[in-house]
Amino acid sequence: MNCECPSGEVCTSGKCKLPPAQPSTDAGTTGTVCRANCECPAGQMCASGQCKPVNHGSGKVCQANCECPSGERCQDNVCWL
Repeated sequence: MNCECPSGEVCTSGKCKLPPAQPSTDAGTTGTVCRANCECPAGQMCASGQCKPVNHGSGKVCQANCECPSGERCQDNVCWL
């Protein structure tokens, strides 16, 4: 999964493409269909194909600990306490 694609696109075979049409809830809300944490709003993570609230830490999308607020660590591309 490549999170460097423009918003709303997904990486498929190394190329950014629009995802296939899927039923989902309103964009940016809990329950939005996702494939990676970068597709969810801040404070949420992608779990089992849906955006769900993160209850520990800022929920900021990250790839390394240095991208997280002080006292948090990057785990599964999300900042955690």
